[in-house]
Amino acid sequence: MPGRLIDGNAVSSSIRSRLTNRITKLKEKGISPCLATILVGNDPASAIYIQNKQKAAKQVGLITQDHRLKDDLQQNELTSLIDSLNNDSSVHGILVQLPLPKHINEFEIVNKISPSKDVDGLTSINSGLLLHNEASLKPCTPSGIVELLDFYNIGIMSQNVIIVNRSILVGK
Repeated sequence: MPGRLIDGNAVSSSIRSRLTNRITKLKEKGISPCLATILVGNDPASAIYIQNKQKAAKQVGLITQDHRLKDDLQQNELTSLIDSLNNDSSVHGILVQLPLPKHINEFEIVNKISPSKDVDGLTSINSGLLLHNEASLKPCTPSGIVELLDFYNIGIMSQNVIIVNRSILVGK
């Protein structure tokens, strides 16, 4: 099979257009979707990642809340913030930028996020639902790959595929 160029920008534009329309319809019903992002520490790559997520969110009409915390905070301070965001009905999604500082238990923090607000699909509940092929939030990277393949009508049924990875963000 010959190689095929996939234009991710074209796919992104199509997805953003669909999202803008869906968000506009929600706003017409009085719902203003809001994404809360949490960045612990000052890792430059993580800061850029969060900045890009917020920019993309704003472009499609989402409200964003930016929570930047010092890397020496205590775990209970972070869980307190997540509890507050979970209980805030104006916040519809929560993204905790990983990795977290070594003294913070990532597993516990991720699982403090309400599964219905877990935009990365990383909570044990969402991961378990995915494992059992039940409806749940799908991890972003594999979902993005499927979007690319669908956009270009590239079928993978009966194809041999190798994925090498060991990240909870992408899949294991």
